Amino acid sequence: MNVRDCFRGTAVAFGLMLFNPLAMGASVAATTQAAAGQTALVSGTVTDETGGVMQAVTVRLFVSDATEPVGETTTDGDGRFTFEVPVGTYRVQVAAQDFQTVDQAIRATPGMEPLTLTLPLEVVQEIVDVDINPGDELRLDPLASLTATMLSEDELLALPTDEEDLALYLLLLAGADSTGDLETDISSFIIDGWDQGRLPDPDEIAQIIIDPISLRADGSGEGPRIEIITRPGTGRWRRSMNFNFADESLDATTPGEHSKPARQTRDLDVDLHGPIIPGLMDIDLEVSMNNSGRAANSLRAITPTGNLFDAVVRPETEYGLEFDADVALSSSHTLGLDFDYESQRTQNDGVGGFTLPERGTDEDDHDWAFQVSERRLGEGFVNDLRFRVQQESSRDTPVSDGVAIDVADAFNRGGGTRRSLDDETRLQVEDRLRWQRRGWSFEAGLEAWYEKNHSTSENNYNGSFDFASLHDYCRATDFFGSNCQPTQVLVSDALARGVTPTYVNGRGDTVEVTGVPTTYTVTSGNAVLDITELGVESFLQADRGFGDNASLRLGVRYEATNHSVNFWRLSPTVNVQYRLFPDTIVSMGARLSFRDFRGYEQLIRYDGSTHQKQLSISSPSFPDPFLNGTVTIDKDRTSLSVLDPAYRAPYSFDPQVSLTHSLPGSMRVNVSYSMNFGYRQQRTRNINAPFPGTPLPDEILELPRNIRQNVVDRMRPFYPNVGNIRQMESTGRSVGSRFSVRLQRRRNIVLLGIAFSGSINYSYRSGEDDNDYTNPYVPLWGLSRLEHTVGSQFRIRLPREVTVTHPFLKTLARLTYQRTNFNFNLRANTGRPYSIRSGRDLNGDQSTRDRPPGVARNTERGPGRLSLDMTFTKEIRTGVERRENDRRPNERLVRFQARFNNLLNTTMVRSYSGVLSSPLFGHPTGYMRGRTVRLSMHVDF
Repeated sequence: MNVRDCFRGTAVAFGLMLFNPLAMGASVAATTQAAAGQTALVSGTVTDETGGVMQAVTVRLFVSDATEPVGETTTDGDGRFTFEVPVGTYRVQVAAQDFQTVDQAIRATPGMEPLTLTLPLEVVQEIVDVDINPGDELRLDPLASLTATMLSEDELLALPTDEEDLALYLLLLAGADSTGDLETDISSFIIDGWDQGRLPDPDEIAQIIIDPISLRADGSGEGPRIEIITRPGTGRWRRSMNFNFADESLDATTPGEHSKPARQTRDLDVDLHGPIIPGLMDIDLEVSMNNSGRAANSLRAITPTGNLFDAVVRPETEYGLEFDADVALSSSHTLGLDFDYESQRTQNDGVGGFTLPERGTDEDDHDWAFQVSERRLGEGFVNDLRFRVQQESSRDTPVSDGVAIDVADAFNRGGGTRRSLDDETRLQVEDRLRWQRRGWSFEAGLEAWYEKNHSTSENNYNGSFDFASLHDYCRATDFFGSNCQPTQVLVSDALARGVTPTYVNGRGDTVEVTGVPTTYTVTSGNAVLDITELGVESFLQADRGFGDNASLRLGVRYEATNHSVNFWRLSPTVNVQYRLFPDTIVSMGARLSFRDFRGYEQLIRYDGSTHQKQLSISSPSFPDPFLNGTVTIDKDRTSLSVLDPAYRAPYSFDPQVSLTHSLPGSMRVNVSYSMNFGYRQQRTRNINAPFPGTPLPDEILELPRNIRQNVVDRMRPFYPNVGNIRQMESTGRSVGSRFSVRLQRRRNIVLLGIAFSGSINYSYRSGEDDNDYTNPYVPLWGLSRLEHTVGSQFRIRLPREVTVTHPFLKTLARLTYQRTNFNFNLRANTGRPYSIRSGRDLNGDQSTRDRPPGVARNTERGPGRLSLDMTFTKEIRTGVERRENDRRPNERLVRFQARFNNLLNTTMVRSYSGVLSSPLFGHPTGYMRGRTVRLSMHVDF
């Protein structure tokens, strides 16, 4: 290496400004004579900037500065080339259309490592696109597929071998965008029909199915879907370890919190995967141990003894074991065996916001599952069949017992209200079939399950008091605590003047300080319940492409259980795509969806007779709600749940339209608009509320408490039954819309060897419904959602490979900037609307969610947010000898990653209090977390 080469290599490694690997490949001035009888094997791989291999690329080998090559070849299907030449100094030149020519000096020696040559795109293509026909670009771009497609054998052979590049490549094929985080990207992939997890090596992949259409009859989530089918017994052994680390010392203090307690995360995951019998059987064994002190919402409470604004730590411990085995019974027939076990314990659940630690709950969960699956591959079809048995158990235990006390938007204290035990066993059989015939692509699925649940629920068995304000609680407890002193002065002064004690709420209204709880509720009776469920889900979907210009999707779905209210209902789906112009695709579709009835357990448990009973008392005495005698919870006083005889399955109609347009410079814009019309939506309404449900007249409110209660009870439609009757109805309506724009770049912009890419998203969501029952007899139509969201992602990827050959500079580059990525996510959204609540029961229906008279719903705007997150990724790869017939270099990988949430430590309000009787009305009830740092390391060993 001459002086100029050494200077350039050093500048790149230490300056981190001249990231151009081509500048380090200058030719050497002279050629060394070959040693007698010695030859060298010059081999390598040619890739593009995404890491994808390049086929049929011309590679020439020159001696020194000679103009005529001593050898010429083209890369094979794996992007590889090979020359056998005498030992000496040469130049390797690689040229391809629309790419910059690479000319690199090498020293050919026996046993030299294979080369990796990366071809950058021509700069003129990234700046001026006048020579590119946008229509041709779209047709050649796999994103332009108008229907679900299966990659061809040639396309499978051309897949990138790097896992990150493979994930990005498949996402772009599906028309989706990468998040910049490999774990998040691959979590949406479906592996072998059911699983989600790490991507297999390309050599292990038998089929890949890309479905870019978001409307699907199987009921799966929105967005594109990527399915990968593997070949058992192929690939290589992979041993990996993942370690996640977080510590409060790396985090910023959340705004408002008085302290930053110990909060740590230590997660370890070890995975072993590979062929036990090559070509016949492979296994996957994964063991995980996770210990974390997750941060819950800040504790923001106003108690009688002081104000609290403290951090909350929610410790979690989790152990997991997963064992999978796949056996190739033949080249087209595979058997899979899977076993999973997981144990998890969570402490301080429910603590945070206004809820004090004494109201916390400890939760223990244990579950295991065993699955047998069978896959058959044929010419034009794939069939997946599985049988699964699963057992889950969970237990909720309060950290303290006693009566619960809730003061509206001030504090929640006392004993925990959650105590339950659930044991559930589920047997499931599912079959999915995809086949192609005469231009049509069909997909069908059938799932049947049997579920048995044994549960014990003793929630709220100790009872709960609700107070409308801190003033009322202070008067009821004889003004104990420093925060009760203002109330004591207020009450003492009013009584001394012979007037009713009052205070002014957040809206300026005068409200009486009663010292009486709003309600007292308690549950009793038989807490044990056994329920069995038998259900079925099925779908059929047909796709047809009409050349390159149009496609049609038709589908239908059916689901029901033995608890369904009505059974005769089908959910159809239709989608049409049409190439309006060579560079523009329009997609239109709609779906009619029925939602099955899922309130059966509540109906049985709260029947008011054979199982549990609920008692609600308005304006009870305190602390003994039965001060004037024991109240018998009989059929006339118990609250119960019933089903409306006219109930029918709720359904929604969801039309949508989108336009995708290809722009110069490998840009792609997608504009979409969708709506949701909900009919017969499920509502739960108290049909025994005092009629007509409007605020009670002043003359009733001024009566003595026991007389007033009797007058109000006589206003109930089912008197002498004075308990609440919560009727499940299918009477609701709703409408919503969403408008979104996404601008995405499909190729990187490369400058000095640094790759830049990104995307911008904007969405607007709005909604209205009649799910507001301030008056139980008059559902009010009004705004339910309104939000603008802007998201922007920007990725920087430093050179994947460098061409320096000096051992020291090569090692230095590998440890510093080589294979280093930065991913930035900027997200901003407007605040959601919320309603003002009085905190009191104004109409005697025992609900404290009443709005003040004359105040509409959702008149207030919640806090907007602006946050910047960053993910830093650094990879170090060490190559070892390539094994025979192994496309992927047998590399050892170490990946370091640091995730910074709220990188700029922006102060963001979580929410505002909308309860007029609260001392926090109009003030923040908490803040989003400050900057947090999470470190992780992945090692292939």
